This record gives sequence, structure tokens and C-alpha cells, in this order.
Amino acid sequence: MPQLKVLCLHAFGQNALVFRQATGSFRKLFKQFNFEFIFADAPHCVPISSDRFNKEGADQNQLAWYFVVKHDRHLEPSGLEESLKALENLLHQHKPHGIIGFSQGASVFSVLCASKDVASLYPHLKFAILFGCPLLKRVEQNGEKLKECEIPVLIVSGSSDQIIPCEEGEKLSSLFKNSKYIQHDGGHYVPSNNSIKNKYIEFVSSVLEADN
Repeated sequence: MPQLKVLCLHAFGQNALVFRQATGSFRKLFKQFNFEFIFADAPHCVPISSDRFNKEGADQNQLAWYFVVKHDRHLEPSGLEESLKALENLLHQHKPHGIIGFSQGASVFSVLCASKDVASLYPHLKFAILFGCPLLKRVEQNGEKLKECEIPVLIVSGSSDQIIPCEEGEKLSSLFKNSKYIQHDGGHYVPSNNSIKNKYIEFVSSVLEADN
């Protein structure tokens, strides 16, 4: 089987290296598919309130795809447009066959799908797996666009996730045209236990077989 590229998008406060280290066991589950995992950094540095400032007063080791700010009594993402451009550049540059997104990394991909015809723009993209994905208002408002998205999406939520309630993952799954939803017993992380392993393998296998 030829090597397939999978672009991996980390959570708020992580970076490419941290996400790679945190997903070692998870990546081993896909050994049979000969994936090349590509880990990308988000474009924004997370401001910190300590002595570990750089010149801009931010921690360059902790990155973000966007920041949630209050605007007219509503919470809205700031910096999202820059991240969407960064993600599009990554898709053009690496031409990945799959996306693995966790938390903010998952949500920035969902926003892109709710904004553009991703399947047509990036025909090499065959699937996405989104973990602990926040459901942003922008995605809800563009649900009709997601109903047109041809890319198979697996959405994974934790029943005890205290950061992103599993209800958000369920609702997001209902918005995508071609999605599957699974729930694990844990919290806000990328699970790699045996009880869920076969569900990943089944999803990826079905996608790749349908593409042949």
C-alpha cells in the first residue's frame, strides 16, 4: 500500500511536538495503513502571565488556532481567519489524505468545511477524525454547507469530557453529510485503548476501500 499522508492538528495550548508525543500509542493503531503523520503548529502564541515571556508577551511553546473573546455578550473566536488561511496552506503544501484534529485543531477544520467546498478544493483528502471538537456558532449557522461535504468524518467524544460536552460532538455529527459518531468513557483526550481501536480501523478501512 502506498504511503498516505495524515495532517494532525493539535489542541489549544499544545504544539506539533507535544501532540506528536501525546499520540504515540494512537498512531501505532494505524500501522497497517502505512500512514505518514504530519504534525502542524497553529499560528498563534498563547499569552501567559508569568516571567516566561518572549518579546510579545507570549509563550512560543503553547499555541492556539484561535482565542475565545466576549463580543456583545456573546463568545466569539478571535484569530480564526488567520488559522483558516494557515490550514489551507498546509492542505495545499502537504496534500494530505486524512486529517486528525483534536479540540481546537478539530474545530478549525470543521469551520473550513462549513465555509468552503473542501472536497472539491482538496480532492486528495479522503477522511477526517475529529476528537473533542467544539461546536462553534459559525459552524452551526452554516450547517447547510456541511450537508454538502462529501468527506467522510468520524467524530469522537468522551462521555466524561469536562471541557467539550459530548453533546457538541453529537450535534456536529448530525450536521455533516457523511459522518459517524462514537463516544468513549473518558474525558478530553485522544483515546487509544483496545475497546475503541477496531472502530478507528473499521472507519479508515471502509473509506479507503470505497476510494479504490
